[in-house]
Amino acid sequence: MKTINFIKLLKDYKIVIPPIQRDYAQGRQTGKIPYIRNRFLNEIFNVLSQRNGSVLNLDFIYGFIAKDERYGKELVTFKPLDGQQRLTTVFLIHWFVLSKEIKDEAKLQEMKTLLYDFSYATRNSSSDFCEKLVEYRPIFNFESISKEIEDQPWFYSSWKSDPTIDSMLIMLDAIQKKYSEYIEPQLSIKDLPGIWQYLEDDSSSIIFHLL
Repeated sequence: MKTINFIKLLKDYKIVIPPIQRDYAQGRQTGKIPYIRNRFLNEIFNVLSQRNGSVLNLDFIYGFIAKDERYGKELVTFKPLDGQQRLTTVFLIHWFVLSKEIKDEAKLQEMKTLLYDFSYATRNSSSDFCEKLVEYRPIFNFESISKEIEDQPWFYSSWKSDPTIDSMLIMLDAIQKKYSEYIEPQLSIKDLPGIWQYLEDDSSSIIFHLL
């Protein structure tokens, strides 16, 4: 067991949600899920907004390691058996904050290269969406990030029928809302940086126990 943040996890492994897992569900609009989603995001953005070294431990994630060789290079893949939902939400938060805050092109591409190593093997459409999402650089000129994504020529209307993609779009809108509530008021203070460093650094505010 080791304690790790999401960026370090991606540096060590390619993360693939295996076909045996269910669809991503934290963005659904049914039952108690909206309440759970709101509470979970409040916890995350509260600790990120504190900027004081506070840490949110998202508990254990566990799975198995698969080794493969492609183009003469060994690939080490982590396939989670528990933690899929949390990992996916944290992936979406990283994509959103990276897109919102990082303007340096070299830094942006460096981090995108890492985010490419998060994927879904549950459906081809889910895998394709994750890849296209990482490629895309939003300009935040729509009423919501989901509307901007759906307006892009690479977004297939049939993808809305994929429960994982639909759930991701809803979660991205929820992340955008929490960012505007917790972080954007802070950015109006002169010279106060964004929160990317609190996701990327070794002393990240969001951690897991990896088993």
